[in-house]
Amino acid sequence: MSLRALVVDDHPLNLKLARAVLAKLGVPSDGAEDGQQALAALASGTYDLVLMDVQMPVMDGLEATRAIRQQEAAANSKRLPIIGVTGASTQAELDDCLAAGMDHVLTKPFKPLELAALINRLWPGAVAP
Repeated sequence: MSLRALVVDDHPLNLKLARAVLAKLGVPSDGAEDGQQALAALASGTYDLVLMDVQMPVMDGLEATRAIRQQEAAANSKRLPIIGVTGASTQAELDDCLAAGMDHVLTKPFKPLELAALINRLWPGAVAP
């Protein structure tokens, strides 16, 4: 199975690291620096998965996720899996992520095995841990 991911993070190092982890798992990815860029990328490309940073300038991950979910509802399209990535691990922030429409949340720094397990939960056997 060939998957393609979009990684959204305003911090260049975090973006580079997440894309490197995905590449090591055999999942090609593109990057976006904020939610607005993510919406543009999703409009012009096909992705199977989004890794969405929560706190970003211009448009944060919560707002971008809500916009994606609204677009899906309006088009009656398939739900795109969105994994939130956050530096905070408070229950309130985790609840906010899920309420916005994120499917899962990873806390930074996440381990490659955590991401591999999430991907394999969505697509069994898609990546080798």
